[in-house]
Formats: sequence, structure tokens, C-alpha cells
Amino acid sequence: AQVSSLASGSTPGLYFQQASASMRIATTFVLISSASQETCDSPNPPCSGDETCCEDPAGWECCVNQATYCVAPRGGFATSTCCPHWTVGCTVGSVGCCDPATPWQLVGQSANATEGKRKHMLGVKEFADFEHAPAADAQVAYALFVAGTFTQALTALTIDVNTGVVSARKTIAGPAKQYMDKLYGGSTRLFAWEPVSSKFVFVDSDRTAKGPDFPLQLFTIDPVTGESTSVDVSGAKGYPSGIAYDEAAKALVIGVQTSTTAEFYAVDLKTGAATSMGSVARGADESSKSFYAAYISHAHNGQAVRVGHAAVTAGQDPGVSTTTLGESASTKWADPALAANHGLPVTVHTHPAGGFVSLAPLSGAGKLDVVSWDSSTGKADIVAALNNSNVPQAYQTGPLGYVGAHVQGSTFSSLSVSLGTAPYGLGDKWAVATVDLSTKKVVQSTLNPQPSALGANAASLSGFGIPAATEVVV
Repeated sequence: AQVSSLASGSTPGLYFQQASASMRIATTFVLISSASQETCDSPNPPCSGDETCCEDPAGWECCVNQATYCVAPRGGFATSTCCPHWTVGCTVGSVGCCDPATPWQLVGQSANATEGKRKHMLGVKEFADFEHAPAADAQVAYALFVAGTFTQALTALTIDVNTGVVSARKTIAGPAKQYMDKLYGGSTRLFAWEPVSSKFVFVDSDRTAKGPDFPLQLFTIDPVTGESTSVDVSGAKGYPSGIAYDEAAKALVIGVQTSTTAEFYAVDLKTGAATSMGSVARGADESSKSFYAAYISHAHNGQAVRVGHAAVTAGQDPGVSTTTLGESASTKWADPALAANHGLPVTVHTHPAGGFVSLAPLSGAGKLDVVSWDSSTGKADIVAALNNSNVPQAYQTGPLGYVGAHVQGSTFSSLSVSLGTAPYGLGDKWAVATVDLSTKKVVQSTLNPQPSALGANAASLSGFGIPAATEVVV
């Protein structure tokens, strides 16, 4: 029997579990046995003070308040599900928690969760930190992982993108570590990357505080030292449904929504002060193309882009929404420009020659290739076919997690999973790929060492980026 509980991505930042996957997924939940009379309304409630008990006729699960909310059974998902706050409960995909800005589940592959009494548990750190001098010609990127077997640790890896050699691993300390403790080792969505300071940045609401207006906090993470900082955000409130760093505007953009509007803010990375970037009316329901405008796939030059489905709950009507930010903000919807035999992109970055460059799945196979596309012209091309590049896979569940990408100069770099042949995914490995967008030359390498000894799905990706000072040559 399979259960999905999420306190991430998600991995896709995400907190999912299944009974047979206890060795596989960096998650915050596991299935355990429980007395049949134990229910959410029993004299001894099963969940702790920082959780919400999420019950259905088949059992219950504990949703970690900081990261998840309870979604009732729907469609083929016969049990309730703890879905991440940045996702929407849906009737499609591998786990029924759909990210409106990242269609990572490769919609069409569905699961059916049927039973369970579910609690989260803490874990242990799998690897010790290390640091070696990178090779003289190393071209460095940084990645954040929630790595290990039921681990709490968020770790930063220093990676040579042309060889896959990992020269350093740092366990993140400071406020970001305290934030991760509230997730009980669960995975996250992808954090934004600020390439000039070479730091990961993100905003989240502190749901351990007293609501209903949970305070917002800005976090920065230095992958070189492992240190982090936090500061309260002023001038904005609400849950940050969308987060992206606009390199052209040099602004961390967040999208929050009310029942009627999607509001956008630029957050100062030093002070946490939020400045309004305008708002748009959401409309009444998914028939409005701006209903999910606050969810952001990519931000560039004052525009917030969402690639996904208009009807997120059913995985229907794919397209691209572009919100032009400012005092008179407005959202436009366009049909997707899909490369031949490929689906919706699972990463989005601005192409230096115009339009966008992305990882997109090969239809029917799920393997990821590098594609260029422009919804304004309808043109799309396959830039490079990658070898064995995939979204993380969970045993007997399917796609479960995020992949990363970054564009530096004329080079596209990505971090995805190379699937192995060992049972239970133990042979799956995280791998880096670089593609020269001018010459189309491709270099692919598996990470060495890996974030986890138990396979790629025991290490969920939380961020990927390349410093602005790095000139990547493929």
C-alpha cells in the first residue's frame, strides 16, 4: 500500500512517503503500526503541537504545520494527503500534490494512496563534512541537498560542473538549520540563487508563530562556509507561493495571494524590506488564466513567468502565463511552445539569445533534454539530447522531486538523476550536465561523491546555482 505525506517539491521540495520506500526518500514521514483505536479525536491524539492531524476513513497522518496542509481524498487518491503549502491538491500525477509553477510530476502518471497511520520521525546525519581544494581548472557550481536517510541536515556541495567532482560538503548552520529543524528532515522546494553574492535565498512564513498572519522571514545561505542568516520581512504578508531571483532587475521576487488578488514584492536581501511590484486580479477559479499568477517559475527583467497548467487540479490546459510587474501589472496567457515530442519544461531560464532554455521531458519516456522555446513566437527546438537525465524517481510511485538548472553566459548547466539498474533505486545517481548553447557541445558527469550512499532519491535537491564570476567553458 502506498501513502503520500508531505510536510517539499520538493523533494519538488517535498515530503512524501510510501511503505516500501523507507530506504529511498529523504522524507519527513514513515509508515508505522498504530493501535486501531488511535484517531485524531482519541484521548491521546497522535500528533504533536506543531502538527495537524489529517484523518480519513483509512487512517490518519500528521501534517507538519511549517511545511504542509491537509488535503482530503480526491480522484484516485483514496486517502488524505499532507501537501506542501506551495502545491495544490490535485487528482493527477504521482502523489496528488501539484506545483503550479513546476510540472515535475510529468502529469499522466498517477498513483492511488489507500491506507496508513502515519507519523514523522527524526533521523541521523549520513556523511561527515569535508573540504578539499578544487582542481585548478575547476568550474564551480553549488547545490543544496536534504541528504541522508531520514536526515535533518541541509547540506551544500561544491561541484566541478565539467567533471562532477565534489570538492566540499558543508552542513548548513545558523537560522536556516533552525528552519530545517521545523521540517523534521523533510525536503523543500527549490531555493532561489543570487549569483553575484553566490548565495541561496528564500522567504517563508513562520507557521510556528501565532497566526493568522504568520510573519515572513528572509533566509540567505552561503554554500562555501555553510553559514546562514535570517531577517524579518517588512512590508508584505501572506504565504510566498512563488519565489524567484530576477538577475536583470537584481531583485528577489515573491508572489503571495489572497482570495481575490495575486500580489508581488521585491525583497531587499539585506534588510528584508519588501517593495510592492503590483498586483493582478486572480479571478474566481481556474477558468481565470491569472488564478495561479502568484506561483513563479522564473523572473526576468520585471516579468514573472509561470509554466504549467491553467487547471492545475486536473492537469489540463497547459500554457505559459507572463505577468508584467509594476503599478499597472497585468497577466497574459499563451499556448506553450513545445519542442518536438517533448512535454512542458520542468526548469525555466532566460536564453541569452532570447526566449527561454529549459529541461523538458521526452514524451512517453520522461527522459530530460535541453530545449529552447519562445511562447511569443511559438518556436521551439531541441538544443541537446541528454543521456539518462531524469527527474528523481520514487520506488513504485514515479516522479518525485525537483531538478536544477542555471544559465551562466552561453552555458546551460543542470543537475538531474541518472537512473541505475540496482533494485529500489540504489543505483540512481545525481549527475551534472553542461551544454554550450552556441556549439551544442555536451558534457555529463555523475557527482563524486554522491550526496547519499543510498541512491539519488535519498537526497532531495533544494537549490542549484553558478557564481556570476565563474566562466563555464564546455
